[in-house]
Amino acid sequence: GGDLLIARSALQRGLGLSLFLPVTRTAFVQQSVAFANEYWTSLFEEVIKHPRTGVQILDPESCWAQEHESIFVCANTWMLASACDTKSNVQAVALWDGQRSGKPGGTDAFVDSVRRLGLSLHIIDLRRLSGGR
Repeated sequence: GGDLLIARSALQRGLGLSLFLPVTRTAFVQQSVAFANEYWTSLFEEVIKHPRTGVQILDPESCWAQEHESIFVCANTWMLASACDTKSNVQAVALWDGQRSGKPGGTDAFVDSVRRLGLSLHIIDLRRLSGGR
């Protein structure tokens, strides 16, 4: 849910948002949003319908999708490559507790990719937000 909170905050501050979905919108909601509760589904709909949100859906037949073991790794790679192609000042943000999940496409994998590319990275440390619990 942290990604949605950051996305909404960015939109509220007048920024544009490029949303890269690894699967169709319906499948993404089913796989990654609806399990939580209606609040998160509503927030996702608010973000995706915002006029400053651009949505791109990964083509499963693309070379991107075929080169990766996970659609989430693929989506992260695609998103970072697209950001780098803009030639703008790329600022990556990760809401992360510093723990390595080892899951393909997880936050730790994203952070590693951003660091490998030498991009600016801002980590919002969940441990500090929760008082170290």
